[in-house]
Amino acid sequence: MISYFCQLSNAIARKILERSSLLQLDQKNHLKTCLEFQQKLADLIRSSLFEIGDVTHESGGVLALYDHNNTASLMLSILPFSEINISQHPKKVIIFITQTDQPQRLAEDYLQQKYKLAKREIEVCNLFVNGMDLEQIGTHMKITYGTVRMYIKNIFAKTACSSQTELMQLLMGLTLDFEHI
Repeated sequence: MISYFCQLSNAIARKILERSSLLQLDQKNHLKTCLEFQQKLADLIRSSLFEIGDVTHESGGVLALYDHNNTASLMLSILPFSEINISQHPKKVIIFITQTDQPQRLAEDYLQQKYKLAKREIEVCNLFVNGMDLEQIGTHMKITYGTVRMYIKNIFAKTACSSQTELMQLLMGLTLDFEHI
């Protein structure tokens, strides 16, 4: 079994670890998960630290942590952390934690600044990226289906998207929901 010292970079990551049954810090401040995923986590960390001797081996990767009741899931993105002068510092890994069962949050300021979207257009985007169809968006916003379609057409024009699929791809690239440790 391999374990490494873990240092959290923000309070949100600490809260995730405190509430999660999938990922915790043990008494020695080592990152632990359930037995089913522990070896894969250790392998990804070792590969990011370049401890695996095979030079053709990829460094880091993504690990899905989930319970079999579908009540909780996390996505870990494990990458090497580069230092300017790595010879004077111990090797480090950065692990991004994404709560996959949480609503998506968009970079609203970015949407407003880059695409000049109005507040209601941003609200439509938020509801859309979180899985609502146009009829559900209309009901939620207390507007007609036709008004939602008008908002979508305006959003398409401002973002240069030509389909709902294209818009979803753009919006998913502008979500803010990951935390790192």
